[in-house]
Amino acid sequence: MTTHPAAPGGEPIWRLGPEAAASSAIARFGRYVTGRTGAEFGTYLDLHGWSVGQLEQFWGAVWDFFDIQADGRHAEVLADAAMPGARWFPGTRLNYADTPCVMARTTP
Repeated sequence: MTTHPAAPGGEPIWRLGPEAAASSAIARFGRYVTGRTGAEFGTYLDLHGWSVGQLEQFWGAVWDFFDIQADGRHAEVLADAAMPGARWFPGTRLNYADTPCVMARTTP
């Protein structure tokens, strides 16, 4: 959400309505993760905090929620977290040109 520097207190200049927010992809993903893990997210920042604190759970959930198609199934998400050179989803290969844009999907 964008804030306007001239707005009092840095208030957002626009907010998504409650119905649209509840049906958004990020809200659906949050509900999916809650069902999968039991973790609940009151706000986007709660979901964000979980995503950076639980990297393997988060990226495994992204893979499954968006039904990523690849050569192989992810049994392991992060084989080596060392940077540079982190190894994600070992044993799988993904052809990006062959994969529908996951951001455009409206249902998991």
